[in-house]
Amino acid sequence: MTAGPTQPPPAGGGADRDALLAVYNRIGGRFQSHVTIMWQAPALGLTAQAFLLTISLSPDAAGVARAGAAALGCVVGLMSMQLMAKHRLLSHRDHQAIRALEAELGVTSPLDTMPLSTSVWGGRLSSYLVWQVGLALFAAADVAILVGVLATAS
Repeated sequence: MTAGPTQPPPAGGGADRDALLAVYNRIGGRFQSHVTIMWQAPALGLTAQAFLLTISLSPDAAGVARAGAAALGCVVGLMSMQLMAKHRLLSHRDHQAIRALEAELGVTSPLDTMPLSTSVWGGRLSSYLVWQVGLALFAAADVAILVGVLATAS
């Protein structure tokens, strides 16, 4: 069963509605792309972090290599955070456009009436904020490693 219009279609006929639906579909696809990229950023960042932390924490690596890996790890963490934030902002913009088009088309999403979990882990705690804090902690750890490597090199 699909959700149909909850109100009559907008005045102006089928051509206007078809154009709005085409825009709606295009924005919906773009919205999904932003969400996908937003969550790929931390995954790729953590993969890079694992590699760089292996080098920066290795007692067998040269001091310059350890310092360079720690510095790059910090940069990767910050880059991942920025990429996540950018695509979250873009997805929010597209979500607002989708809502406006739904209102103009006179349709509502069945998801609007479905409640989310009220538990901390299930719905109240923002996964985006958790990941931003986690990535910031990796960047901070990289800075601490860099300071430690530089302090022992003196």
